[in-house]
Formats: sequence, structure tokens, C-alpha cells
Amino acid sequence: MKTNGVFLAVALCLLALTLVPVHGATYSVQCDPGGFYPANITINEGDTIEFYNYTGFSLLTVYHVSGPCSSWIIDIPNNGYTPITFNCGPGTESYADSTFGFTGTITINPPPEPTPTPNPDLPATTTTGVFIALTLISLLMVVPTFRK
Repeated sequence: MKTNGVFLAVALCLLALTLVPVHGATYSVQCDPGGFYPANITINEGDTIEFYNYTGFSLLTVYHVSGPCSSWIIDIPNNGYTPITFNCGPGTESYADSTFGFTGTITINPPPEPTPTPNPDLPATTTTGVFIALTLISLLMVVPTFRK
């Protein structure tokens, strides 16, 4: 049946989602002849900003002016981008470019609270365990229909 294939696809997708690691978010800051956009951005510690160069200049240099991060400098090719991950903070990071003198700020919040570590002394009935059990039950219900 067609619906059995749908159940199998959904079950496999949900199982795959449990295997995907979680990383910080990624944001974009663009620079064109009018300046940085957005000029002021708020992120969490551990997030990445991709700086884009749409100025028409072959290389745009963006550098740290002040703030909680140690000195950094990136070169961005024209119509390209360069990512930088901010594993520093919290605080306000100021930056500028060396060609036009545009400036911007990055407000860096503390990282989100980590997921609590399970207590090994407690029974292993977790949400993940329940999810895996339900996925296996769904698969057991679907697989026999493919043998017909």
C-alpha cells in the first residue's frame, strides 16, 4: 500500500534527525557600497557569521576594533563570503572594514544552556529511547506489507 511507504519514509526521516549534531546558528552580514547590513547583530557565543562582500572591490578586509574577542581579521573576496565563529563573549564586539571605514557591532550573548546530562543511576526511559522504540514498532508494522 502507498501509505505503508509513507510510514516507512517518515520513520526513517525521524530516525535520521536524532543522528544530526546540533551546532551554533549561522547568520549573514553583507557589505555593499552603503555599508554593513545589518550593521548591528545579536548572536549567541558559538554562533557563526558569514561576512559577504558586494562592494565591487576584489578583496574586503574586516577586522576587530574592540570587544570580548581577541584580535581577528578576515579577508572577503568580491561576491564571496568568509565565515567566522565567535567562541568568545558575552559582550559587544565592534568591527570595521579597512577600505571604506564602515563599522558594525555584534552583541554576543552567553551560549544557550546545555542540555542536561542524563543521570546514569536513573532508569533508561528517556524521550530518545521512547522515540527509537516507536520508530522500531512503526518499522515492524510496515516491513511485513512489503513481503506480500
